[in-house]
Amino acid sequence: MGKSSPDKYPPVKDITDQERIRMVKEIFSTITGKYDFLNRFLSLRRDVAWRNFAAGKMRFFQTSRYLDVACGTGDLSIAAAERHPDISVTGLDFVDEMVEAAKNKVRKKKLAGRIQVMQGDASMWKNTR
Repeated sequence: MGKSSPDKYPPVKDITDQERIRMVKEIFSTITGKYDFLNRFLSLRRDVAWRNFAAGKMRFFQTSRYLDVACGTGDLSIAAAERHPDISVTGLDFVDEMVEAAKNKVRKKKLAGRIQVMQGDASMWKNTR
């Protein structure tokens, strides 16, 4: 395994929150095309079982809405929508490339009427209560 470049990715203790966010965005934007494959390969497909389990445990008592924060390529959003046909889903991610990948998956699954995917940074959400 090669050494990480200290110029490109300095130690976490030496960087600001903004630099950390920039690095996360950069990393995920460069692996988007390989993300699903790597997720399945490295987890020995446990990620699929986990998503199906999580979607099966979801309950929507007073709402028919699901917010998937940091939705990545949209797999959990899609699993929830497929498992619960009466819900509407909003997927949110701050990496543009992940959002586009999720939108493409949603279109291919013909779930665009029930799943909306958008770019946004949940860490910027201000709680007004």
